[in-house]
Amino acid sequence: MHAAGPDTRRIPVEIVFDFSCPWSWLATERLFSLLDDRPDITPDFTWRPFLLDPAEFTPGRLTRLARILRDQAAEQGLSFSPGALSEPAPTVDAHRLIAWLSSRTDAEPAVRYIFHARFSENRDISDREVLTAAAGACGMEPERVLPFLSGKLLAGHVSADHRLSARRGLNGIPVVLAGPYAITGLQDKPVYERLLDAAATAIRADSHD
Repeated sequence: MHAAGPDTRRIPVEIVFDFSCPWSWLATERLFSLLDDRPDITPDFTWRPFLLDPAEFTPGRLTRLARILRDQAAEQGLSFSPGALSEPAPTVDAHRLIAWLSSRTDAEPAVRYIFHARFSENRDISDREVLTAAAGACGMEPERVLPFLSGKLLAGHVSADHRLSARRGLNGIPVVLAGPYAITGLQDKPVYERLLDAAATAIRADSHD
């Protein structure tokens, strides 16, 4: 979590992503790492679902991806389980949970938990036990979470957000939007830093108009 201090700049940051997308996992971890080094920036996160088509992950592509992801993850101090790419990951319930948590608390710990469960531990992120534990990372008690997971509340919200991304012309993820600017695809930390600094400058200029 990234708490605001007296000298911090608060920036709206929207992440368009899917929990089945390894590039979304690496991008969010790079962004979180950057924010840990920049206490002067406090993000207001919006987590926007973009549901990937499992058919995009063909066996040949998965073999190539596994090698690249292992190396990319290791560079970030993360562990990658190649088995995480062997089966499509249903992600609607995970996105429902993040939308539910976001209306109550900072959902960042749950986002990180779900990505870790998927790509480092090769766990089923549609499993209620995994999702309940993810909510627990945000301080939510199981008795509050399980009734929500047992229903379909916010499933329509997830679908609507996915359609919104399509209408905005987004055809690939991850996308990081900060203030009036956006970057698509996995980027190096300095690129995300320039994005946040540019957004902060634009927001500050608007506030002085």
